Amino acid sequence: MLALDENGIPKTSEARLDIVRRLVEMTRKGGLPDEKLFVDPLVMAISTGTENGNITLDTCRKILEEFPKVHLTCGLSNISFGMPLRPMLNQAFMVLAIQPGWTARSSTPRNENCGGS
Repeated sequence: MLALDENGIPKTSEARLDIVRRLVEMTRKGGLPDEKLFVDPLVMAISTGTENGNITLDTCRKILEEFPKVHLTCGLSNISFGMPLRPMLNQAFMVLAIQPGWTARSSTPRNENCGGS
């Protein structure tokens, strides 16, 4: 599930959480248990907004506080789009993302700095 709607990607963690709430409610009504859900809070590049990493991490914390059985996933390398030293930024963000509970991520598979994590 993606934390976006017909209006696009919200700029705040609260608005993203509102979308996730609606989506989880629909999946529950459809009989899908929370532990089968993978939620992507949508990582936005820090090149387009310096607070984008913090917004994503805050969104993750809020999602897991409210829905502790869901899994979190993300497009990890989105954080570094348009930036120099992308592998280093991706690795640092991955370390930060583990703390709020990310359980899955997608990134460049040949990046040895983030592989096997």
